[in-house]
Amino acid sequence: MNVKKHVLIIVGIAVLIGIALWAWPAKKPSEPKKVSATFVATGAEGLLKYVIEQLKLDKQHGLDLTIQAVEPGEVARRTIAREVDVGALSPIELVQSQQAGRDIRALAPLLTAIHGLLVKTNSKYRTIDDLKGKKIAVLP
Repeated sequence: MNVKKHVLIIVGIAVLIGIALWAWPAKKPSEPKKVSATFVATGAEGLLKYVIEQLKLDKQHGLDLTIQAVEPGEVARRTIAREVDVGALSPIELVQSQQAGRDIRALAPLLTAIHGLLVKTNSKYRTIDDLKGKKIAVLP
C-alpha cells in the first residue's frame, strides 16, 4: 500500500470519528443536588458562607446549597430534627447527640477559631497560675 493511500485512510477515519463525536447526543447536565446547611450566625462560619457564595463552590461541585445562619442551640436542634442536611455542630454537641442515641455522624472537622484566655489590661491575673481555683467562661 502506498503512502497516499495510508494518509487517505487515516484522514477518512479521523473524519468519521469527528462526525460521530459531533452527532453523538451530548449528555444533559444533571440538576444540582439540593443541600441545606446551618451554622451559628455569630460564628466564623459566616466567612465560609461568603467564600462559598462568591466563588460559587457549591455549583462547581454539582450542589445547590442553601445555608441558614441561626442561634447556637438551633444548629443542633435543626440537624437532629432533620430540618437541614448538614449542621456545623460543636464537638460537645456531637458527642452529646451520639450518647443520646441519635443517628448523627461527623463528616469533617470545621476548625475556624483560635481560642485564648483574655483578661483586662489592668487585671490582677497575669499567668495561668493566677487563675487556679477561679471560675472562667469558655465556649463549648
